Amino acid sequence: MDKKVVTPTVEEYILRQTKSVQEILRKIQDTIRNVAPGGEFAISYQIICYKTNGKYSLYFGAWKTHIGMYPTPEGDADFREDIEPYRSSKSTLKFLLKNPIPYNLIEKAAIFRIDEVAKRSKVY
Repeated sequence: MDKKVVTPTVEEYILRQTKSVQEILRKIQDTIRNVAPGGEFAISYQIICYKTNGKYSLYFGAWKTHIGMYPTPEGDADFREDIEPYRSSKSTLKFLLKNPIPYNLIEKAAIFRIDEVAKRSKVY
């Protein structure tokens, strides 16, 4: 008999993490919400995603040693230079838990990514 995968709520996902990671995830949520109010958080691909205008814009999740954020927006030249130390693949940013989390960079990534999704969706 197949086991049914139960998708947690965003709050359940956060509560499954250590207290320190819970704080980081909540601060990431606040950072994104501040630059793109009116969207909603959900679970997709078993991690947290942020939807704007019904479109999945970006994803982030907690792993054993890092927070991953996907996909990486194109951004401008300054942004691309800023994210280079955190890039683990073309479309992934990896923020190690042993280092300070760069919330200002997460804010920029959210702005660029949500703008990219909006332009593609012609939602302006």
